[in-house]
Amino acid sequence: MKQVLKTIYHPDADRRVLIVRHDNGFYGFEEEKLADPYEGYELMEGREKMWMILDQRPFCVCDSAEIAEHEARGRVEWLAKI
Repeated sequence: MKQVLKTIYHPDADRRVLIVRHDNGFYGFEEEKLADPYEGYELMEGREKMWMILDQRPFCVCDSAEIAEHEARGRVEWLAKI
């Protein structure tokens, strides 16, 4: 299981980046989007949104949380601007 060390939110609060420590001792990051997993399904409308991982970048393996955050800022477009 991973441990979340830091959470950085998009200014609109609809996206976030998690800096994580994996069980193997390495660090990385994940970008998540606040979304409705049932969007488009009539019977499920009105449900609350939830954080969903955006799996659009290669997996990042780093030696420290600082390096993982640096990698995230280089790979996540909106994060590089804040």
